[in-house]
Amino acid sequence: MSLYNADFTAIIEEVRDWRMQENIDISLYTFYVYYVLTTTREEVSVIFPLKWKLGKVLFFLMRYSSFVYMAIHLLKDFRTYIVISPQSCKVMALVYDVSYWLAVLPCDITLGLSLGALLQVRELYLAAIVLLCVASSFVGAIFDTISDAQYPAVTIGELDLALGYPCTLASREELLKVTIEGIAPDIRRYADFAGTVG
Repeated sequence: MSLYNADFTAIIEEVRDWRMQENIDISLYTFYVYYVLTTTREEVSVIFPLKWKLGKVLFFLMRYSSFVYMAIHLLKDFRTYIVISPQSCKVMALVYDVSYWLAVLPCDITLGLSLGALLQVRELYLAAIVLLCVASSFVGAIFDTISDAQYPAVTIGELDLALGYPCTLASREELLKVTIEGIAPDIRRYADFAGTVG
């Protein structure tokens, strides 16, 4: 009986943490949508007249791929009580990763360009700075996207179905065994850490 109570208590704590994370995500998403809606007038007057060059492309990728990311996140990872097929969940996971990285990579490029402008460096150094800012995220994008494509579609578990979640996430151990994620994870984590600290 105590084993059952311990398992039940652990599930209650997990669900509480999931709900807290969902509430945090929803509040941040709401704030972002409010921000975009309140700055649309400035966007139309300043950004729309510009020619399609790198700056405008980066702006639109950062600003609007986040909406795709948020929509897929709300549909796939929140309690919606919608039944989604495992293959659709796999496709949503791929779109989720691609939209996430389409928002993150332009931010890294913009960071590199801003650092180059602040330091007033020549083009060669600017390219090196941008490459350093983008390299870790680019490798992460490749590994995440390929691993989602490699991992087979998983049927939803009973607990997730009972709680209203439409898709089941693969465990970290399964991802490391079956996909490209298992290739040198420690080296990639160290490179991410070194890039963050350095």
